[in-house]
Amino acid sequence: MSAFALQDASLYSRAKLFRFGDGQWKERCKGDLRLLKDKVTGRVRVVMREDLMAALLRANHAVPPAAELVSIRLMHDHQTH
Repeated sequence: MSAFALQDASLYSRAKLFRFGDGQWKERCKGDLRLLKDKVTGRVRVVMREDLMAALLRANHAVPPAAELVSIRLMHDHQTH
């Protein structure tokens, strides 16, 4: 059984991954971004695979339990009102 079988995808989106270097933001890759929630522990992680090399995992990070996911659109609406 794969590790992905033990996780629920709570978010799936096409995304760009950027890194900050030499005083500017640089695009690192484009691909599929997922928030995966472990069915047993309830822990959430963010995973991103690059389009050109689907086997290459570009991001695999734990999400702190206190983190709040907010849409950029919602943030913009909140700031303009």
